[in-house]
Amino acid sequence: MRLRRWLRLHDPLGYVGAAAIRRNLLAAGEPAPSARTIARILHRAGVTPQKRRRHPPPPAGWYLPAVAAGRAELDQLDVVEGLPLRRGGPVEVLTGISLWGKLAWAEPAHAGWRVESIRAVLAAHWQRWGAPEYLQMDNDTRFAGSSRAVRRLGRLIRFCLAHGVVPVFAPPRETGFQAAVESFNALWQAKVWQRFRHRDLRQLRSRNQAFLEAHHRHHVQDLVPRRTGPRTIAELVVLLRRTDAACSAPRSSSRRTGRTGSCAPNSTCARKPCASTRCAAAHRPINPCSKSTASRCAPRSLFSLGGVRGLLSLAL
Repeated sequence: MRLRRWLRLHDPLGYVGAAAIRRNLLAAGEPAPSARTIARILHRAGVTPQKRRRHPPPPAGWYLPAVAAGRAELDQLDVVEGLPLRRGGPVEVLTGISLWGKLAWAEPAHAGWRVESIRAVLAAHWQRWGAPEYLQMDNDTRFAGSSRAVRRLGRLIRFCLAHGVVPVFAPPRETGFQAAVESFNALWQAKVWQRFRHRDLRQLRSRNQAFLEAHHRHHVQDLVPRRTGPRTIAELVVLLRRTDAACSAPRSSSRRTGRTGSCAPNSTCARKPCASTRCAAAHRPINPCSKSTASRCAPRSLFSLGGVRGLLSLAL
């Protein structure tokens, strides 16, 4: 119990569970019981929370086949707002974490984060650790672009495409897609922001750096290799087409609508499939990237905003 109180006050991560206590005892060269024995001691002392039953979440990255199979990496990006310092004013923290490797970063700053500063942080992070295949963000205007120009690509989207990273946007009011970065935000606030009193931004950054180093030592895994160089436009087009082909499955013919399996449209661009049972022989296949239907293209793999996918297909 004395070691648990010391870990709560002085450990960079602030972990006070049975595994953390046993790990510190072994590091100090002292005999340590098993983690289960330590957990029983903590339970008898009444310091462990009760477990609550929860429904299992869906598989990570289920909406992107390459990410769900573990062949590609996805980074999630977010901004934590509303953190006031007593003598320094409000603070905003740019946070991010990779889905499989758990590679995290947090950058506190006084001024509000803008597209230029976000691009600089992402460029430095990708230059050091490598760029992922996908970058997932929410619907903030700093990420998706101006809401008054929904038919134009934002500056951050252009920056991602220039580095060969596919931008992915989470649907509005859906918290499950950003679960990894939201969990890291809660961990950062509990272990860095709420544990200490910060005199200024400099002290906050030093404690944040110690937390990130300890987090990397304990959590970072090297499961999916990250790219070290930018991808060409041709490789990006091939990646988008492969993702669309893998995610667009043919519609089921189990419903009694008078159509057969060959009647299913070749792309999600089609408004209504043909009602004839011989449409496969009587009609030509629909081109998913034609100029007449490019504005309605919405691949199921990417949650694009304002026709981003359609404009990208026209531009390329």
